[in-house]
Amino acid sequence: MKKTVLLLLLSLCTLTLSAQESRTYRKGYRGNIEIGNYTIIGKDKYGGLAQITTSQGYSFGTGAYIGLGFGAGFDLDAHVYIPLFMDAKYNFIDNKVSPFASVRAGIRFSPEVDSYLSYGFAIGGGVDFGRYSVKLGYEYNAAKASIYSQGRHEEIYSKPSLLFCSFAFNF
Repeated sequence: MKKTVLLLLLSLCTLTLSAQESRTYRKGYRGNIEIGNYTIIGKDKYGGLAQITTSQGYSFGTGAYIGLGFGAGFDLDAHVYIPLFMDAKYNFIDNKVSPFASVRAGIRFSPEVDSYLSYGFAIGGGVDFGRYSVKLGYEYNAAKASIYSQGRHEEIYSKPSLLFCSFAFNF
């Protein structure tokens, strides 16, 4: 009798374990929508940037993901920025709560500011909670803007660093 009950319990456990779906190590298409808050730190330049982005790509089934993304950002002066980037992410464990590391490289341009272009590279880390993610990180930027005002031409170069916190919905 004890053996039968034990065998039945073990069978139920294996059925339950096999019914769980892995989200982080799932192979195939994956995407996300991310909202982030960036704090600009640099010589004589402080401020903030809010950004919403989406990244669409491929998960290799080993915790590795690579994709392309775009979005829209707004700074404190109400300027609009459009980021275009390559996104890579690696989940360390295959679980509903999974820590990860991420790398993002790309550009930001502004349709409002004449000839504004920014190149950036970001590293971050965070935790996936099921379909949601929280990420903290650092982004290095090199920006250039050409401004034409009152018949004068001025080139502005800056290299602001950004600390960021973001929240994402993964699908």
